[in-house]
Order: sequence, then C-alpha cells, then structure tokens
Amino acid sequence: MGGQVLDKKPGSKEGFFVGVETPAEDPQAGNFCIGPNFWPGGLSTEEDDVFDGLMTDPVANIKLLHYPPNPAQSPEDAPVGAGTHTDFGTITILVQQPGHPGLEALHPSTKTWIQIPAQEDVLVVNLGDLLQKRTKGVFKSPVHRAISASQHHPYSVPFFYHGNLDTRLSPVDGSGEGMEETSG
Repeated sequence: MGGQVLDKKPGSKEGFFVGVETPAEDPQAGNFCIGPNFWPGGLSTEEDDVFDGLMTDPVANIKLLHYPPNPAQSPEDAPVGAGTHTDFGTITILVQQPGHPGLEALHPSTKTWIQIPAQEDVLVVNLGDLLQKRTKGVFKSPVHRAISASQHHPYSVPFFYHGNLDTRLSPVDGSGEGMEETSG
C-alpha cells in the first residue's frame, strides 16, 4: 500500500481507478488520464453509445477508495485520507459509505472544517477548478479533504468528470477574449 501526499500528512487509502477508454494508437494515449482500458476482456460488458456527443473525447474517471481503520482520539490527530485540495476538473460526484463520514469542507469565511454527513442515498457534488474558471468564479471549487479516523473500513466512490482536455477555456461571459487556454 502506497501513499499520496497532498499536504504535510501522508495519505492512507487503497483504490481501484476506472476511466474512459482510449485506444492505444490514439495520438492522445499516454497523456494524463488517457489510454487503453486494462479491464480483463473476459469481464467486458456491452458498450452503450448513449452518452456520445455529451462531450467529445472527455477525460473522466472513477475511484473506488478504501480507508484502513485509524482510531484517532480527536479529529486533529486523525490521519489524512486525502489532503487539503480542490478538484481540478469540472465536476465530482461522490458516494460515501453511510454512517462513516470522512469528507470535510473548509468554510470560506470562518476557515473552519465542516464535516459532510455520509448518508444513505445521498450524493455529494463538488464543482471543480475548470468550472470555477469557466464561470469567472460565480461557481466555486470548494477546498476539502478526507479524514480517516474510523475504527471500521470506510469506502468512498468519487467520479471525476474533467471534459475534453483540449477544449479552449475562457469565461462564459466572453471576457478574457484571446486569453484562452486548454485544461490539459
């Protein structure tokens, strides 16, 4: 089991990551989050084109995360599952294991951490840095983290939708004309 460092405390989680399949011969293959599917062929499912056209060649991935037990005495002593960060993509949809909260959001005014309840049949939706940039800050990308202080084995499933990394970005109001950049 390895670790991911997003701030001063090392991360503690295990995961299985899934993304959009891109053929190995595609010119974009090998770039960040872009490449062939390594899922075993014997376990393949029927492909469905229902989302074609939503966005051309998007980058999207899902993570199946497990946080090992870490019975901390207080939230300050709790190991970090994922350090303080914002999501860089467009939108993140998260399923948390009910009864095992770990996600915390930083309140922008008070600078205090707020625990996000882990409830049955509830999805947490985070907006990412790309959407914040595209809306010129009207929609904010929240600062958040995952704390791993459970005596159990909590799981979470985040889905990250980044969009096409070659898309030219500029605020939707037209400002920044000629200053567009790509997200990839």
